[in-house]
Amino acid sequence: SAEEGPDTYIFNYQGAMAAISLMPTPVPNGEAEYYAQNNYRWKDAVETTKKHTAQLMVSVLGQAVGAKNASELLVKMVATCCKQQGVLGIYANETVYQPEFYEACAAMMKDQLFPLMNLVWFSLYGGKNGGVSAYTCGMESLGYDEIEILDSKASMGEVVDLLLNICTYVVTENVILKDGETIGFTEDQKLPIRRSKGIAVDGESLKITY
Repeated sequence: SAEEGPDTYIFNYQGAMAAISLMPTPVPNGEAEYYAQNNYRWKDAVETTKKHTAQLMVSVLGQAVGAKNASELLVKMVATCCKQQGVLGIYANETVYQPEFYEACAAMMKDQLFPLMNLVWFSLYGGKNGGVSAYTCGMESLGYDEIEILDSKASMGEVVDLLLNICTYVVTENVILKDGETIGFTEDQKLPIRRSKGIAVDGESLKITY
C-alpha cells in the first residue's frame, strides 16, 4: 500500500515502512557542505554540494524486517533516486557521496552482495604521531560497534582495505568483536582489539592496533 502527498510518498514493503520526502530548501546550516569535506574520493565534493537548493529525504522504518534488510531497501531507494535529473550528491554517513559512486556500489546487490560501501563510510585523518588514523561511520546503524584504527604506520589504502575487510567479515558473518580478542586475515596476523570510549566517534568503539 502507498500514500501520496504533494511532497511525500510513503509505502509499505515486506513489513517495512519507507518514505521519500521533498524538502524545497538546502540542508540547514551548511551541514552537507561541511561533511562533504570527508569525501577524499571526490575532489569536487564540497563545490558540488554548495550548488544544491533542495533535498530528497529517504527513510526506512524496518524494525520488523531487521537492520540489514531495511538497509538494503534504503540503498535501493536512494540508488533509484540518483537517476533523477539534477541529483548532485547523497548526504549520508557523515559524508557526501558522488552519485555515480553510490550507484556503482549499490549495483553489487545484483550479485547478491551486501552494499556495505553505501552504508558505511571509512573516514581518514592524520594521527598525532604522523601516522594514519581512520574510523567507520554507519556500523552502529547496522547493529555493531564503530571501528577505529589509530596512528597506523601503514598507508591510507592499506588502512581502508583493512577496515573494509573487517566490516565485511563482521556484517556478512554477523560477528560481534569483543574487547581483548584479536583478529587477522592470515595465519600470522593477530591484531589486538580494544573496546573503549571513541576518539573520533561518539560512544564506545572498537580500536584495532595496526
